[in-house]
Amino acid sequence: DLGGVEADRVQRGLHLAVPLGPADAREVLISDHAEHAVRLEDRVVGAEGILEDALHAAKALQTQGIGTILTHLGENLVDASEAEGVTGHYLEVLSQIRSSGLDTRISVKLTQLGLDFDAALCQKNLLTLVQRAEALGNLVWIDMEGSDYVDRTLEQYRNARLRSAQVGICLQAYLRRTAADLESLLPLGPSVRLVKGAYKEPATIAFARKADVDHNFYTLATSFLSARERSPGAFLGIGTHDPRLLRGIEDFVAREQI
Repeated sequence: DLGGVEADRVQRGLHLAVPLGPADAREVLISDHAEHAVRLEDRVVGAEGILEDALHAAKALQTQGIGTILTHLGENLVDASEAEGVTGHYLEVLSQIRSSGLDTRISVKLTQLGLDFDAALCQKNLLTLVQRAEALGNLVWIDMEGSDYVDRTLEQYRNARLRSAQVGICLQAYLRRTAADLESLLPLGPSVRLVKGAYKEPATIAFARKADVDHNFYTLATSFLSARERSPGAFLGIGTHDPRLLRGIEDFVAREQI
């Protein structure tokens, strides 16, 4: 569900969610065009088999000019060894992406890296991934979780961004605070993946009506693309399968000659 806009370039991409470890596994590929949507069969399979299937799907999509993002399902880990295990798994994924020659990124939830119980450990694990991604010519996306995590997630992102440009952040259009958050990030030259948001939040925090979320999404995207305060290197990923929004943003890019 990822489209990206950078300079005069419009990209299409997909987000592939991968379950953690051996389990009753479901892999779901979500596309911004229904004809490209893929759902792999439910089955019991080891982690290696899941990753192999994910890389195979990514390779098939790349032949259609479609890039992908790989995500480990799961969040809110409470043990340091588990968080370090997830970090190790992502390091292996990055290596296999490189050896396979794929146009594929990874996206991580910081509560998988230790954010709930040890912010310093989380930062260490995140920087380990970002540094490996940079060395391999890749990039790490940071997923945004519920509203209680926004400040801590942005702090982790800012610290990582000061050390490398190969890290991006997901922002949620349904949160009322996102316009201010986006503006505060512009001087960093951020890579931002803008999504609508899916967590249940009170109306004081998040827009409840779809029309309001859509309007805010469009406003955030076009504000980012036209911002004079944006530092060089900034990138915007359009994380929606809504064709009306996609067309509107593409029309804005063409009209403004961005």
